[in-house]
Amino acid sequence: MTPKDYRGKDFWATWCTGCKKEIPWFSEFQTRYGAKGFAMVGVSLDEGGWSVLKPFLAEHKIPYQMLLGNDPTAERYGIKNMPDTFLIDREGRVAAAYLAGLVDKDDVEANIKAILSKH
Repeated sequence: MTPKDYRGKDFWATWCTGCKKEIPWFSEFQTRYGAKGFAMVGVSLDEGGWSVLKPFLAEHKIPYQMLLGNDPTAERYGIKNMPDTFLIDREGRVAAAYLAGLVDKDDVEANIKAILSKH
């Protein structure tokens, strides 16, 4: 997976309250903008790996891809606290970063629209 493969990426964990609050927003963005080229990807950094993530995903119907990250993944993106969210443009560049806290839903959506309008 390279940054160019996806338009939105959220680093999160099942124990993170703010992370879980954002999931419905990101689900909405995936549903609303997926046909226009937006692809949301959640990257779980749960220490328990799939044994923690699979039950969470079975309970919550999330309409976007979930991946399991690890320490090297977190280091590559400079993840220190969660949630961290990145919007990546069509050229694979980070167009917006929301670090160590709950995102502003309206700001994220405005940035998604701006990125998708650039063809």
